[in-house]
Amino acid sequence: MQRVRDDFRENHVSRAHEHLLSALSEEILKPISLSLHIVIISICGGEEMFLILLIVIAVSLDCLGTGLAYGLQNIIIKKTAIGLIALTSGAMFAVAMGLGKVIKGFVAAEIVNAAGAVIVMCLGVYALIRASVIAVKRDKMLLEIVVGRIGIMIKILHDAKEADLDRSGIISNKEAFYLAVSLSFDAFAVGIGAALMELDWLISSIAVGIGAAGSLLIGLYLGRKMGGRVGYDRLKVLPGVLLIAVGVFRLLQG
Repeated sequence: MQRVRDDFRENHVSRAHEHLLSALSEEILKPISLSLHIVIISICGGEEMFLILLIVIAVSLDCLGTGLAYGLQNIIIKKTAIGLIALTSGAMFAVAMGLGKVIKGFVAAEIVNAAGAVIVMCLGVYALIRASVIAVKRDKMLLEIVVGRIGIMIKILHDAKEADLDRSGIISNKEAFYLAVSLSFDAFAVGIGAALMELDWLISSIAVGIGAAGSLLIGLYLGRKMGGRVGYDRLKVLPGVLLIAVGVFRLLQG
C-alpha cells in the first residue's frame, strides 16, 4: 500500500514538474521566438529595416531601465500614460528626422550619408562614455551629463521615481509626458542622424514609439517579477555599441 502511495506521489510530482517546465518554456521561448522573427524579417526586408531595428533597440534601452526602476518600486503606469509615452517618443523622433531633412538641404549630396553615419557613430561613442562615467560616479556625474535639461527633466533623469511628482505611486498622463520628453532627448539626436542616412521617417518614428512603449512594459514586468536579479547595468553599453554598428554599416554601404 505504501509503495502504491509512493508511486502515485512520484507520478504526481513528475507531472507537476513537466507542467511547470512546459509553462516556463512557453513563457521564455515565446518572446525569444518573436524577437528572432522580427530580426529575420528585418534582415530579409532590407538593410534599411535592419538599421531601423538596431536604432530602435538602442534608443529604447533607457525606457527599459526606467521600467525596471518603476517595477522594483511597484510604481504603476496607466495604459493611457504608456500610450502617451509611445506617441511622444515617436513624434519627437519624427520632428528630429524633419530637422535632419532640413539640414540635409545644406549638405552636399555626396556626403549626406557619411555625415549621418558619423553623427550616429559619435552618439554611440558618447553613449559608451556616459555608461562608463555613470558606472563610476553615477549620482554625481548624472547631473553633469544632462546639463541643459532643466527643472523636472533633470530630476527625472537623476532618479526615475522623480517622475511620480505627487508621490501617488501612479504615473499620470501629465507625469508620463515629462518622462517621455526626458527619455526622448537621445532619440532626438539619433533622429537627425537617421534622416541624413535617408532612413524612412514614418516607419522609423512608428517603430521608435512602439519600441519605447514595449521596452517600458518589459522593464515593468521584469522589475516586478525578478526584482534585484535583473542585470540591467550590463546592458548600458549596448546602445553605444549598436549606434556605432549602425554608423559603420552605413559608411561601408558607401
